[in-house]
Amino acid sequence: LAVPPSAAPLVVTINDVAFLRHPETFTRHGVRFHERGLAIARREAAAIIVPSQFTRDELVREGFDADRIHCVPLAVHLPERFPSVETCDQRRRRGVRRSRGGAVRQGWQGV
Repeated sequence: LAVPPSAAPLVVTINDVAFLRHPETFTRHGVRFHERGLAIARREAAAIIVPSQFTRDELVREGFDADRIHCVPLAVHLPERFPSVETCDQRRRRGVRRSRGGAVRQGWQGV
């Protein structure tokens, strides 16, 4: 973690602490690098963003203040798997078509 000098609050994103739980999968240098970054984040970060409740719990276990940790999932909430008949009718009336990937696009039928 390289932190340039600044008066702005430090916000850090931590995806996991795999380097602590499975250090054998990292180089010694990698483990030290991440340990230093974790220590800086624990000491200086005004806010820590994590992708899951699991990572949040791991950081609390590592001594982070739970009040500074904010869980922000990496994916969006998916809409209902099968839209209602009313939704399908509304889409059809508005000319909205589904692409092969399932995303709704209007006026574009990309490959």
